[in-house]
Amino acid sequence: MEKLAGFLIGLTLVCFALVVLTIIVVIINSKRARSNIEKLLSSNERGSDFVYRLLRTTFPASKILRSAVLPLDNGQRAVADLILVDCGGVFIIRVKNFPGKVDNSNRSVWTVENSKGVGEFPSPFEQNRYALSAIDAILKREKLYNVPKHNVVVFSQKRTVFKIRSEKLTTADNLIETLNDINKNRFLTGKEVNATLAAIKSHSNYK
Repeated sequence: MEKLAGFLIGLTLVCFALVVLTIIVVIINSKRARSNIEKLLSSNERGSDFVYRLLRTTFPASKILRSAVLPLDNGQRAVADLILVDCGGVFIIRVKNFPGKVDNSNRSVWTVENSKGVGEFPSPFEQNRYALSAIDAILKREKLYNVPKHNVVVFSQKRTVFKIRSEKLTTADNLIETLNDINKNRFLTGKEVNATLAAIKSHSNYK
């Protein structure tokens, strides 16, 4: 009995040490990611790959598709700037690379006012609808149901303000926080994330 008790105590101590070690590793990785995010956001160079590099501070490259071209049922193609698949679902991310005061009160056409004047551009949410439709069709074809899909728009440049705020309209400074908040719900298991990724990758061209 004494040997058994000693063995159980030793096993308990080993398990406790592994739990503590795991917690330490998680904390270190979290601090490292935060440091990388802050360093990237402090940079004034926010080119076409900026948002991708921002995502890479928190998510593995294997979960991110860049410039994805997706098939539509009518034979045409839809393009998504970025697609992220994680436990929160599929995030279709449209990136805009200009600053200014954004009037997004119109559903189909938005305006931006900055040092170059006032200009109109199509609603990024409406642009993303084609990619959302394509992904929906792909997942149904692969018999993957109840996968949440999120239409996300991010403005990468500093000094960007929106007339109307919404949960999935964000700036680069708040993008990771926005995605992490949605991921907290953990709609998908690791196996479901992998199956969803494989389905989208098999039906699309991407970087």
